[in-house]
Amino acid sequence: MSDIVIVPKKQVERASKVVRNMDTASDEEIRRAIDVIAAWRNMHTRPLGVINMLVRRYTTLGRWPSALVARRLKRIPSIIGKLQRYPQMSLTRMQDIGGVRVIVDSIQDVKDLHAALKDRKRSRHALVLPPSDYIEEPKPDGYRSLHQVFRYDSTQYKQFNGLRIELQIRTRLQHAWATAVETLGAVEKASFKTGEGDESIKRFFRLASALFSLDEGQPVLDCCAGIPPKTLVEEFEWLDSELQARAKLKALTVRLPIGRKTMSKHCLLLLVLKIGQGNGNSTLQYSSFDEWSMAEMVYTSLEKQYWEDPQTQVLLLYTDNILELKQAYPNYYLDASLFLENIQRICDKYR
Repeated sequence: MSDIVIVPKKQVERASKVVRNMDTASDEEIRRAIDVIAAWRNMHTRPLGVINMLVRRYTTLGRWPSALVARRLKRIPSIIGKLQRYPQMSLTRMQDIGGVRVIVDSIQDVKDLHAALKDRKRSRHALVLPPSDYIEEPKPDGYRSLHQVFRYDSTQYKQFNGLRIELQIRTRLQHAWATAVETLGAVEKASFKTGEGDESIKRFFRLASALFSLDEGQPVLDCCAGIPPKTLVEEFEWLDSELQARAKLKALTVRLPIGRKTMSKHCLLLLVLKIGQGNGNSTLQYSSFDEWSMAEMVYTSLEKQYWEDPQTQVLLLYTDNILELKQAYPNYYLDASLFLENIQRICDKYR
């Protein structure tokens, strides 16, 4: 890990203050602050890889060989947005800079996998308990998943000890909902999951979340609790007729680059999604890297390049199987087909 720059926590917190108050900072101060935040993010590379291997070992050797496992480092715009939304939050204790996502088939799989990770005997990396169970208590926007934070601990790489990595365990149905929210948000240029955007669209997704919860036999978010399923369907379909939200999701297309089928299965992958204007197609470009240092350098450079371009999103992630990329990150392919199929099935069920 000689290519990883170790950033003092005081320097990280100073950078946090700068990006929280960009209106009063100079361009040079902002540039330096972003460089520091990118270096702090880069420090999570090894902990992220270790926790990913730990989780993969449990899913592969356990009862979840069909689980999808993906890992990513949080985008700089997302880190800054979170710091601005939560002024009291310390960047050095932000728990989701490195994230591992596991997608399983059922609610029982979520519970059993989490229980297995809690009961593990040989790993030094502590679980920060209790977990955030957004399945039992959905977020107000309708988001559902189980979040478990790991605190990295190593005798060999002590410089990274204490860094936190977030594990998200969700069902395919919960993943379909979250994907649709991010996909429509990208096109509408609004981060619905952080509270931005049209209230009618946010209500549309809350109703969809409630219907998905009912289908999985789980608690419904508070604003929809106690409403008969048929009534939820009626309001959802009325809103959809007004917003044409499902039609928008169905119409989205993304043009992929040619000649990537020979890409190796295991790689660092850098994605650049350019959202088309109007009815224009969107494009997804991606590049693979063998070395982390080069991937991180290009990642940070592209984030700076597209800093003020809301139509372009950049993401650096690891994929252990290139064929699973679209399933793990369908929002980058603007693919909400799983959401559309399931919401239609559930509406038919409760109508």
